[in-house]
This record gives sequence, C-alpha cells and structure tokens, in this order.
Amino acid sequence: MQKLLAEADTMGKPEYKQDGTMTFDFFLESSKLIIRYTYDFTKEGLAKHAVDRRAAVKEKDLEKCQKLILETANWEQLATQIIQANVYQHLKVPKPVFEKSMQVYMMDPDKRAIYEDEIQKLRETLRDRKPVELTREQCIESVKHLEKAKYEAQIKMYDMVRT
Repeated sequence: MQKLLAEADTMGKPEYKQDGTMTFDFFLESSKLIIRYTYDFTKEGLAKHAVDRRAAVKEKDLEKCQKLILETANWEQLATQIIQANVYQHLKVPKPVFEKSMQVYMMDPDKRAIYEDEIQKLRETLRDRKPVELTREQCIESVKHLEKAKYEAQIKMYDMVRT
C-alpha cells in the first residue's frame, strides 16, 4: 500500500474542472494506476480461483463453478474498490468528485473511447501469460458453454419480465 500511495503522490495534486470533476487526464492517469495495482494485488488470487473453477468444471459441478465465478468477481471488485478508495482518499479527492468524473467521462463517447483504448493498452502490457492454441474440440466446447449460458440468461430475463 505504501508503494501505491507513493506512486500516487508522483501524480501531483488532483486537477479539477469548474464543473466539479477531475480533469480527464488526471482521471485517466489515476485510473491506470489503480488498475495496475489491482492487477498486481489480484494476480495470484485470480490464478488460484481459475484452478478451482476449472476443477469444478472438470467435475461437471456447474453450480459450484457459477458460485466460484461470482466469488471471484466480487473479490476482484472489492480489491479494486479498496485500492481506489485508498488512492483517492490519500490524494484528497472527495468521493462525489470521483463519482461525478466517472459518470461524466463514461457517458461522453469520445472520452470513453479514449479511456477504453488506454485501459486496453495497459491491460495488454500487464498480461504475462502466453496465448495457448486450443483444439477444435475445445473451441466447440467453449462455444457450447457460452451459448448455453446466453440461453439460460434469456430464459431468466423472460421469466422476470413475465412475473
């Protein structure tokens, strides 16, 4: 955490606009810092979670697999929120300013495109796993799982709308 906050200090004081948001550049750079540290913090845990999920799939225990997926997503989201809160609290950026900045920039198509492009480039630099060639059977099995999940989600949505 000390290393994270020391690096946050190198960004300088937060820069604000008259509308009560951070400047886009400051928002983007602080977001990249948070994503980098979230990646570093969660890397080993996500690898362990993946092993557990794959074991559940191998056992054909899809309920356990879905539970593990949800737990993993919640854990990673919590880690991001904690790192984010620490960075912005340390930099003395009020939570409403962060929230407004997020809303304004993510609703602006041009800013969102820049943000997503920059974040994608960052994530590509963080990946250290090499791509693995899948067999034809593995590809077909993956598509089957995806289509089944999409179908089940549609059925749930239909049932929710109907009731």
